[in-house]
Amino acid sequence: MRYFSCTRGGLHYLLMSTVLYTAGTAWFYIAERRKGKRPVFTLRERWLFIVVLLAALVAFVDLMRDHFAT
Repeated sequence: MRYFSCTRGGLHYLLMSTVLYTAGTAWFYIAERRKGKRPVFTLRERWLFIVVLLAALVAFVDLMRDHFAT
């Protein structure tokens, strides 16, 4: 029995979208650093990115677990 499952519609798609947000944020960070902007993010934005990154890791682990389970 799985206690934490992301297979229920909305939560699954919400977590999968965090993977895209994480990739987009990384590209934004690289582009802003190349332009010479420092610091790129405020403290609040850094904490928000950490939360989104953790959600993306949860989504990735759930995706891999479901993919290799069959």
